[in-house]
Amino acid sequence: MTITRRQFVQSSFIAGAGILLGPGRNSFDPAKASFFGVNPFILQNPDSVFIMKTNVDVKTNSGAIKSAGLDFGRSVFGLTDNQEEGIPLTHKVVIKPNLTCRARGSSKYTIERSMGIVTDAFFVEGVIESLKELSISAGQFYIREVNCPDDLADGGYIDMAERTGIDLKCIDTPAANLSPGQIQWVDVPDGVWYRKIPYLWPVNAPDTFLLNIAKFKAHGMGLTLCAKNLQGTNAQNYQAHCTSYGATMTGVNPDHLNPSANEDILANYDRHVAAGVPRWDRPGSEGWHMAGNMGNKMP
Repeated sequence: MTITRRQFVQSSFIAGAGILLGPGRNSFDPAKASFFGVNPFILQNPDSVFIMKTNVDVKTNSGAIKSAGLDFGRSVFGLTDNQEEGIPLTHKVVIKPNLTCRARGSSKYTIERSMGIVTDAFFVEGVIESLKELSISAGQFYIREVNCPDDLADGGYIDMAERTGIDLKCIDTPAANLSPGQIQWVDVPDGVWYRKIPYLWPVNAPDTFLLNIAKFKAHGMGLTLCAKNLQGTNAQNYQAHCTSYGATMTGVNPDHLNPSANEDILANYDRHVAAGVPRWDRPGSEGWHMAGNMGNKMP
């Protein structure tokens, strides 16, 4: 099914106002709203893929990119009186862009050439500004990342955080050396790899809403999508999954690992192959291993 952006917005919002309709639509007063939420049309179509076309002409057009982020946020989020599906306006909003390393060590490195590696800061800024329009204050926004803090400036994130007033931190300190207030531990009793995960607070903390803004790009593991992007919310060295199969993850408490992790992964692999899912290693390679050299490549 193909619909225009106008039809998409009007299907679930009061046209032009960006106000979500709740069960008490006839008496809903946006000035008294206590919740924000996702466009009901999206919630009602969980198996759909939504594509928003933009007027961005080149990747360096920061104004157009920010405008696209603002349009996206206004289309997807709005105020609501639906207590079951709404998120309290008092919640912390954790945004997870893809802020991985930009390959600054490459002899071919330039800021412009490496823009395709990370989520654009101006798009994220537009999304933040759209949420501020719902009366979510700057102090409620958090961005956390574990990889390459020295790359934030080249990505425009330092300046963006100053413009928007959000709390931005890239923390590459090993988990064992972080203070309790910097980590949100989460138990995963049936986890395939981990049974306990340290997230960079406030990721996965109570009273938070996570907005995952991944980067659609090629990678040695295939494509980096939302699940891959969440690696960056794990404290060092718990995020280091991009390695050869069977490699030891140094710096990880062995008590936090599933003791049968390797066997479980192989069993999952066999099920995927039996179902016709393509191999995750490189074409023509042999053996049980992930693709080597997982670093991001310069174009």
